[in-house]
Parts: sequence; structure tokens; C-alpha cells
Amino acid sequence: MCSGNECPSWMQLAYKILDHIYNKGGINFKEKEDLLTEKNPRRLLSICWHIMKNNPNLSLDKNNWQKIFPINRNRNVYDSLIGFRTPFIMVNYDLNLEYALERAMRSNPRDYNCASKEYDITKPPIDELEYVKSNKMSYCRLTEIVYTNLWPDKILHLHGSIEYPSSIVITMQDYINAYASSRSTSEFRLDFLKTVFEKKCVLFIGTSAAEYEILEFVKIIPNLDHHILMGFYESDIDLANHYARYFEDLGIILIPFSKDIKGQDQVVDILNDWKSVIASVSRPPSKLRDIEEILDGIKL
Repeated sequence: MCSGNECPSWMQLAYKILDHIYNKGGINFKEKEDLLTEKNPRRLLSICWHIMKNNPNLSLDKNNWQKIFPINRNRNVYDSLIGFRTPFIMVNYDLNLEYALERAMRSNPRDYNCASKEYDITKPPIDELEYVKSNKMSYCRLTEIVYTNLWPDKILHLHGSIEYPSSIVITMQDYINAYASSRSTSEFRLDFLKTVFEKKCVLFIGTSAAEYEILEFVKIIPNLDHHILMGFYESDIDLANHYARYFEDLGIILIPFSKDIKGQDQVVDILNDWKSVIASVSRPPSKLRDIEEILDGIKL
């Protein structure tokens, strides 16, 4: 499960939507200043949603969402995720992982079974996500969030995506309906997550602190190896230990890394190193010396 490090935080997202409402004339300057004093991002988002609900001219369409979550067409942390050949469960709304997958599919179409006559990499794409959409690699609607769609390189947006704004889970009421109610939508997502944690080894990457609460609704099987990758400053060892104990209660092992030098960008180096080790292990060694080198790499 992952959430993009390059996406706005919950507070930044709330401020962006508040600016959208103000710029559209939905509130005046005094109302905006008063609302900026609210420090609970989900509460502020819920207030913004009520304002927009009562004024159709303020609604966020796909173009508005794309301004909030701009596409990163340069190589980034998402490109480092692609290549593990694993399914991805996203809790953010942007499509940057889809664009990274599209880049990989265009560069190596045969690796992704795209080398049929309907694809011609010498011609410009009909759609920027032509390969991803044609091969049905991304899901965000509630009825699509099912365990049978968890195939390598498939992307499931647990809380919807900007591709279909109506699918987005964002307000306090949305989260109650999704995880803490007796409605079928709540049972649907919880059953999905329970199945994932029972049958898969899950690695959490970049997940914001505001999303951890969904884990508290799910009974995680403690005997499986679930991990979370989180960055800390080297001076914050006590903080890292506190988080480690918190996640241990949830059945998750913390993998801390130092962000003193590169910040969250250190994740890119870590993921690329892991891919190199996995590739060396999965490639059949040709002689005993290669086996010894692989084992040494794993120990590191």
C-alpha cells in the first residue's frame, strides 16, 4: 500500500480546496480567514464539501482535481515502485503511479504483454495512459476494489481517484461510511482489506499519518510479515521507537531509514537497492561464487 510522497498533505489539500471555493466566490475573505484557523484537515475538508454541495458552481471536476494533483512526467519515486511486479493499493487520488507504469509499458511493451499489432510505439499515443487503460491496469470504483483484481502491476485506488471524482473518499462522513458504519460499502472495503492482510505480505510506503487510522478497523494477521517504510531524522531515535511499538500493536513491523541527507527522497535509493537484490535472487546463478555473492547481498 502506498501514498505518494510528492502529493499535497491533508492540510495542504484542504487549503487548496478552500482557495478554490474562495476564488469561485463561494465564501468571502473573512470566512476564508476564519476557516484557516481550523487545524483538523478532515474537518476542514468536510466543511468545504458542505459549502460546495450547496452551490453546484463550486464543484470540483476532473480538470480542477488535476490542478490540485498535477501530473509529474519526470522520473520520480513512482518509477522506482514500478518494476517490483506487484499489485499496488493506493490511498491517494492522483494518477502519477499510472503514468510511471505507462512509461515502463512504452519502454518495454513485451515485458507487459503489450507487443501486439494494436500497439505501435513509433506513433504518438492516442491517450496519455493508452497502455494502462487498454490493459485495464487501474481500478478506483468501489465495485472494482476486489481481491481478484490484485495481479502484478495492477493499481487499486482504495479511496478513489481523480479519474472519477465521484469515487473519492475524502470527508469525515465518507470515512465513516467507508470504515465505521454498518453499510455495505463499509463491509465491502473492510472485507477486502482483511483478505489482503490474511493472504499477502504488505509493505506500506509513504502512507501519511492521517491514513493510519484505517488500519485500526482491520484485524491484521500478526504471523505474516507486514512492514512499513518510514523516514526519521537520526536525532529522533526515541520517536522511531514510539512508532515501532504503535505499529507492532497493529501487526506491522517498522523499517526506519535516515532522512538527514536526502529527506523522503531517500526512499528512491532504498527501493532501487531492493529491486537490485530481488533481481539477483530471482535470476538463476551460474556458479557457486554467484550464489555466495547473492547471499552476501541479502545479509547487507
